[in-house]
Amino acid sequence: MTIYITMSAYNKEKSLPPLFNKILDVFKHSSYLFKVILVDDGSSDKTVKVTQSYLNKLPLEIISHNQNKGLGEGIKTSIKKTLELASDSDGAYSNLFIKGFTTNRSGWRKID
Repeated sequence: MTIYITMSAYNKEKSLPPLFNKILDVFKHSSYLFKVILVDDGSSDKTVKVTQSYLNKLPLEIISHNQNKGLGEGIKTSIKKTLELASDSDGAYSNLFIKGFTTNRSGWRKID
């Protein structure tokens, strides 16, 4: 199992290193795989540069908004990267919808 840690950051150059170090400390004692997905929400400080300095230390993906869109949009962006699909095991519902999710995102419902 992989645990995804998603976060939206706006001008967090000072708070991210301690947070990343805590994440590393927790997972070095864990058998779980993990990945950090950080959405930079148009930061004007060194948030992206500081985050990039951790690319060799932890599994990390950086997504950048060109401008600040707010916490809600940052969360929505990160959720789109970690979609989970659930299905009944008795075949009551067709699993054919999975192909649509994996090939065509245009039909997805917008999260408000």
